[in-house]
Formats: sequence, C-alpha cells, structure tokens
Amino acid sequence: MNFIDLSIKRPVLTIVVLLTLVLFGTLAYFSIPVALFPDIKVPYVTIQTVYPGASPADIETQVTKKIEDQVTAIADLDTVTSYSMDSVSIVIVQFKFGKDENLALQEVKDKVEVIIPNLPSDTQRPAITKVDMATMMPVMNIVLEGDMTPTELYTYADKVAVDQLSQVSGVSGVQLAGGQEREIRVEFDRPTVYARSLSLPQIAGILRAANMEIPGGNLTIQNQDLPIRLNGNFKSLEAIQNLDIPTATGIFKLRQLAVVRDTSKTVRQRTMLLDKKAGTRNDNVLLLQVLKNPTANTISVVDSVMAKLPALEKAAGGHVTFKVIKEDASYVRSTVNDT
Repeated sequence: MNFIDLSIKRPVLTIVVLLTLVLFGTLAYFSIPVALFPDIKVPYVTIQTVYPGASPADIETQVTKKIEDQVTAIADLDTVTSYSMDSVSIVIVQFKFGKDENLALQEVKDKVEVIIPNLPSDTQRPAITKVDMATMMPVMNIVLEGDMTPTELYTYADKVAVDQLSQVSGVSGVQLAGGQEREIRVEFDRPTVYARSLSLPQIAGILRAANMEIPGGNLTIQNQDLPIRLNGNFKSLEAIQNLDIPTATGIFKLRQLAVVRDTSKTVRQRTMLLDKKAGTRNDNVLLLQVLKNPTANTISVVDSVMAKLPALEKAAGGHVTFKVIKEDASYVRSTVNDT
C-alpha cells in the first residue's frame, strides 16, 4: 500500500496529518528568530585589560606578554594576536574552526585567572568575551539629547537610560558613544611635589582608600542580626579637598597641596546631530547603540525598545529626547513580507 492508496482509503487520517503539518509550520513561522544577519559561530576570544597610566612598553612587558604565555597552552589554538596601547592591552585568541566557542571561552578564563595575582596591582580585572558575529552590529542607533550640561546628560545616559534599555527582553547590551563623563581631577604642581616630598602613588592610594565602603560586621538587637557598613564614599568636592594628607613635613589638607576640580574626562570620541531639514547642529548629544542576543528576534527587540522610549522621556520630566536614527526591524520586516 503506497501513500496515494493510504490517502484515498483513509481520508480522515490524511486530513489530520496535513492539518498537523500546517499547525506546526504556522507555529514555527511565528516563533523562529528573525535577524538581519545569520548566527555565525566563530571561535574567537578577546581579552581586554586596562592598566591606567601605563605606557605601551609597560603594557607589553607587564600585561600582554604574561597573558600570551598563559593562553598559548590551550588546545586547538590557531593564532594569538595582541595590541599593547596606552593604558590597555588587547589579546585576540583564535581557535581552529570546529572548536566549541563556549568551551574556548571557559578555557581562556581559567588560564587568565591563574595569572591575575601576577599582574600589576593597579591593573583592572581582564574582560574576557567571545566574539559573536550576530551581536557585533547594533540593531538600533538612538541619539539622546536634552537640556542638561554635557556631564549631566552623560550621567543620565550611563546611570538611567543604559540600565533601563538593557533590561528590555532580547537586549544583550547598550553601548554609549560620545559625551563628557564627569571626572574629579587632582592637579599637583612640580614645586609643591618636590618641596613637600610628596609620593603621588601614596596619595592615590589614600584617595582610593577614603572613597570606599567597608563592611563593619554585624549588630545584634533583640534577636535581629543587622549588617553594618562604613560608608566612606566622598559626598562632595569639599570632602575631597579637606582630606588629610601626611607628608614628610607634616599633615596638610589636600587643597593645600593640589587643585581639586570637578570637570570632565578628556573627550576622545565625539557625537553630533546634524538635521539637514531643519538646518541645525547639536553637539550636546550621545549615541546609544542597542545590541541584541544571538537568539533574539530583531523585530521584537526593536519594537520593545521603541515602546520603552516614551516612558523614559516622561520619567525624565521632558528634559531628554530620544531620536531613533537607524533600526533594522523595518528592513527585516519588509524582507520577510516579500518572501
């Protein structure tokens, strides 16, 4: 009995099978992830280590070389490429194709973890990530502008906008470009350093120690165990200026030795908004780049972020405006509809 005979003799069974195929096909159509680029698995792992103030030569000898020596012992390794720049080391580890990228990531983390105690004390913890082609390109570019100072706008974007948008389902992260990040700068002049025999690393350590929270143990009151923390964070610029600094010639206030200024970091990346139709230019803007998870639906992610923006503008009291200048959902939606 072939398929045609079975279909004729048992029409009910044939109809049930066809309806089942249609049902599962419909479910697959609406549930399958839709993205502009395919999910390509590449066995690349990057290791980024920040060593503030170090020269490229120091980065090479004290950070990059140690990481390279450690990761070369991993199996199925293809090539190791490193870049030693001012204050940062970047090591790119490429494995042979076929190597599981999650296993490669874990092996690199295990190797780097061993040498962390051997890195300079001021080195930040290495950031180890795998390269995911599906998440490298942002699905949305959003320009943020507002009636704030550049540092206030950056603080809002970093502390509020990025956190809120990162919580949207399917969003893997939000990258911030441009703006002026706030920085408290302590500036010494050369004559004061020599006259007072100041140790700048020691002063940096005093500032670091005075600006941290320290666990203070527990306090038991009426069968209740209450944790205690000593809040040592600086609350104002005056608190920093009045910090006691021991020197070879006595104890001085920091303001007596240096100029403490509330300013911004040196701008190395600038964002501006040019509106050709209105003929305007706004330099006080930031660029938010929304990245999605590899398995997330591009259309769903973009629609969810778009729905979130009016609530953020309302919560800010109308002082900020979000403008979507690029999104992939429209192109993906039109492409799917044409198929």
